[in-house]
Amino acid sequence: MNIMDYLFNYAYDHKISIISTYLLPEEENCSSYPSKNMIIINMNLKNKKQLPFQIAHEIGHVLNNHDSMAPLYFTNSKNKIEFDANKTAIQILADFYIANSEEEYINPEQFMDTFDVLPHLHDEVYKYMNNKL
Repeated sequence: MNIMDYLFNYAYDHKISIISTYLLPEEENCSSYPSKNMIIINMNLKNKKQLPFQIAHEIGHVLNNHDSMAPLYFTNSKNKIEFDANKTAIQILADFYIANSEEEYINPEQFMDTFDVLPHLHDEVYKYMNNKL
C-alpha cells in the first residue's frame, strides 16, 4: 500500500471525511474542520513531497479535536495547536514508515526527508521513532 492510500484509509477508519481538490498551487493549501470531522486537501500543492505530511497534519487536527470556530490551515507555526497536529502527523507517518521498512534501514533523517518534515520537528521525530524501535 502506498502512503496516500494509507492516509485516506486511516482517515476513513477514523470517520474523517476528505475532500480532495485541485486548486492552483499558490492558493489555499490544506485545511481541517474538526467539528465536522472533515479535511480539505489541495492535491496540487507546490511542494508535492510534503503532501502526505500535510494530510496527516490535518487528520491530526481532527483526531486531537482542536476546537475552532474557523477552519484550521496547515502552517509551520510553532503554536500549541499546530505543534500537536504536527506531532500526530509524525506518529501517523512514522507508523507507516516503520511498518514498511526493514529495521536496519529505518532512519529518522531519511523519514524527515521522505515526507519533508519541518526542521523544527526534528526532536519530536527522533523521540517518537526511538520509542517505537
